[in-house]
Amino acid sequence: MKGLFVSLMLIGFAASSCQRPTEQNTKRLVTASQDSDSAGMPTVPAAKSMESSNSRCDLKVKVMPDKRRLEVSGTVRLPAVKQTRESVVFSLRPDMADFRVEVISPQECAGPAEVKTKNTTAVSQDKTPDKDWTITPLHPFPAGSEVSLKFSYSGGEKQGFVFFLGPEGGFAGGPNSAWYPQFDSVRSTGLLRFEVPKGLVVKATGDPVRTVDDGAMSVFEFKVTQPSMYTFAFGKYIICRHEGKVATTLYLLKNRSFGEEMVKGLGKVLDVLEREFGPYPYGKEFAIVETPSHQSEASGFTGASFEGFMFVTTRALMGGFNLALFGHEIGHQWWGNLVKHTGEKGAYLLDEAMAQYGSLRCVEEIEGPAAAARYRRSGYPGYSSIQCGQGALQMWADGSDHALETLPVGNLDSHNLSDSKGFLVYHLLARTVGTDRFREALHQLTQRYAFGTLSWQDFMKTVQDASDQNLDWFFEQWFRRTGAPVLKLEWIQEKDKLRCTIRQEEPTYRLTLPLLVEFRGQEPATHDLEIRGVVTEVILPAPTAVASVKLDPLYHVHHMTPETKAKLKKN
Repeated sequence: MKGLFVSLMLIGFAASSCQRPTEQNTKRLVTASQDSDSAGMPTVPAAKSMESSNSRCDLKVKVMPDKRRLEVSGTVRLPAVKQTRESVVFSLRPDMADFRVEVISPQECAGPAEVKTKNTTAVSQDKTPDKDWTITPLHPFPAGSEVSLKFSYSGGEKQGFVFFLGPEGGFAGGPNSAWYPQFDSVRSTGLLRFEVPKGLVVKATGDPVRTVDDGAMSVFEFKVTQPSMYTFAFGKYIICRHEGKVATTLYLLKNRSFGEEMVKGLGKVLDVLEREFGPYPYGKEFAIVETPSHQSEASGFTGASFEGFMFVTTRALMGGFNLALFGHEIGHQWWGNLVKHTGEKGAYLLDEAMAQYGSLRCVEEIEGPAAAARYRRSGYPGYSSIQCGQGALQMWADGSDHALETLPVGNLDSHNLSDSKGFLVYHLLARTVGTDRFREALHQLTQRYAFGTLSWQDFMKTVQDASDQNLDWFFEQWFRRTGAPVLKLEWIQEKDKLRCTIRQEEPTYRLTLPLLVEFRGQEPATHDLEIRGVVTEVILPAPTAVASVKLDPLYHVHHMTPETKAKLKKN
């Protein structure tokens, strides 16, 4: 699924509340969202600026839980391309049937179109295989013309990856399963309308704009203004909400004792991540949606992050608010959702590792430097034990280490390495560049590549430009090597001088290491040492008796000692 030290600002928090949504309550929440004053708030580039590369897709979805079925109709407007098109291709789940399509425009192509199955889309191991279909109009689509289509289909009885429909509730993750037609311009804006049996609540991509009861059915409408992949869930939800600069909301299957603590904690996380990564890109709300454990795990997930919200299973949610976990998952709103990776290098670094770096920033800001140091070295309580320095070193000893820049896609080891060694290297990069400059580079990236794709090469160039220094040495030793520095400290006091020798095994690293000197009867002193080559020796002032000397006690630099190395290899 997955530092800089800045002050935390809580802006405009109001009291939290947890309640089952009546029609009146739902309307109140929607109205508050629509009427909130956003004056002076920073914004990400508007979806309007991306219209040339994203489609407009409006959907009407009737959910029939007892039949485990959807009936869907809609329209899609595809952006113009420079070439004449004989046909267009889209992907859709294989259990969707009775697909019908009509061309609305261009006018010379209007009318019923031929639809044929092309093949089954080859996908990664974490995605449901979808079918590719071709739509062939009466006449070829002219170059430079937008294409508008009207379509309908039904189905969805088969459970898949992040996809399930049933009387107890259901969910459909757009990035994981093509439950609606997905064309080359994968992300869309538009209007979503869901009709469900009365008593069920729908949470979907976008901002809620209307909720009404119509006889035995309820209608939920959402407006998607930022290019997104459409996702939804439905169930008998109790809503727990906390107002803030960005509202935080829980959709719970039962009333949970930790609800108010969690929505407040999520608000603090968003404040930190906005400071680090830039304005929150998905409207005025972030939500967590509880999904039933058995059905979710059978659908291949315990947690999944989407634009503006995430799914978390009942079993995973029962641990309450875990700062590291939710710091990571909310970090994906920027890295993986807002900005997606492209190219052969850096896939996990621009997604998992960056989300994990956001998690570390949240721990340091909210709980302090000591908690962040523990997280870096040995992990965060209640979070994955492998996602820390000790975990990364154990993977190295087990022979599952790999250069971060070229981690193999679709590999569990790649995921774990990016969430262990990867976030530690980003922490060190921020210290090397300067925390303010690194933050500035990240803001530039999330603004410049919003709703688009970012290559590893462009990431490195942006950071280097912001740093105003040559970082080739850093990228080489930390992103293109395996392992970690092996360091040994020796020291001796000579009257009022302290002689320190740091020995480094080959291959050596270029490092700046904190050295903590503790005295008897005097305040300790910290020195930053520049380490080069096999042996580095420094002489420091020692005005009184030295009690101890510690190399990098807060584990700012990922490393090991010869003793640690021998122990890891033995085990």
